[in-house]
Amino acid sequence: MHLKSIRYNLGLLSRKFGVSPGILKQIKFFDAFKNQHRIMGEARVIFDVGAYDGRTVKEYRKYYPQSRIYSFEPFPRSFQKLKDYKATTRDNHLEIIQIALTDKDGPVTLFSNKLAVTNSVLPLSKGAVKFNPQMQSRE
Repeated sequence: MHLKSIRYNLGLLSRKFGVSPGILKQIKFFDAFKNQHRIMGEARVIFDVGAYDGRTVKEYRKYYPQSRIYSFEPFPRSFQKLKDYKATTRDNHLEIIQIALTDKDGPVTLFSNKLAVTNSVLPLSKGAVKFNPQMQSRE
């Protein structure tokens, strides 16, 4: 990505969210996983809620190689990617569970958002649609 396009995109984001471009630049280079490790030290157990395709597991593994990670992902296609990731890495300290975690008991409505990485129990985009398992919509 060219410097000009980075500046342009930071400008768009800062206007959309009302945040200064300087703050966005700091966020871009902010490594949450490294900072978590610095603050918490070692962790024996990690819950990865909304695991998507295993990206966060990869990051956690850099700082917590021996931790047991429980990854929760309700969307079938994303869960399959997570299963594929586990099979590829042969990570014996990774447990994957196909379920949505919420603050409510019982069934919940899942929403497919424009970007699969943002699928959620929340309709995060204007075009969000209720997830239909038979259609595998927009995932």
